[in-house]
Amino acid sequence: MRSRSLTVRLAHADAGRVEADVRAAGFAVLPTRYAADAAVLTLAVPDREFDVRAALDTVTSLTAGQYTPHLGGVDWYDIALL
Repeated sequence: MRSRSLTVRLAHADAGRVEADVRAAGFAVLPTRYAADAAVLTLAVPDREFDVRAALDTVTSLTAGQYTPHLGGVDWYDIALL
């Protein structure tokens, strides 16, 4: 599926909870990267304005605005449709 990547840098302590909440909200989560200072959560969001806005709003809401999601480029991902 043609998708936009959306990344958010999180504190390690918040990464698992936010990832679980994002998955529960129905978004596809790519492998999370862990660095010394942060965890980087990456979502693959369908490249449609409505879906991108919903993902941005959901991440902002789930993190109570503590973290800022960033849009990345467009790519193709194999995503299971439920």
